[in-house]
Amino acid sequence: MSEFKRSKQTKPQLTIPFILFGLIGLFMFIGIMNTMLSSELTPSLENVSENAEVYTKKEPVRIHERTTLQAYIGAFNDHDAKRIDVTARVNLQGGEDKKLQLRHVESGLFEADERFDEPGLWQGELFVSTDVDDVEIPFTLSVQP
Repeated sequence: MSEFKRSKQTKPQLTIPFILFGLIGLFMFIGIMNTMLSSELTPSLENVSENAEVYTKKEPVRIHERTTLQAYIGAFNDHDAKRIDVTARVNLQGGEDKKLQLRHVESGLFEADERFDEPGLWQGELFVSTDVDDVEIPFTLSVQP
């Protein structure tokens, strides 16, 4: 019997480049899908500035009494409303700004409680924001003695 040695065939080592290429492609795919889904899932603030209303729960607003400031920003379902951040800043001419964080109550209605210590016409701005959009809405608030 004749013995012969099989020559080992060497395969090119392409495994590592293929793995790296696959991982890079996977990360790109995940990034693109995340961008597409987040933009589709983020509520649109397109008509918020035209439709928003800012008011108080009880009129008239009196100094030293707790007041509930309410903002209705549109008919958003509960899921979308939780992805919207609503804050307000109010100022009596020459005074310090009061900053308020409004909480979601129901279907596009947000509110915050505050106490005003000075009578007068307070100027305010409502800030409505999502991951991709911001809207500012001016309002006034009359506080009685």
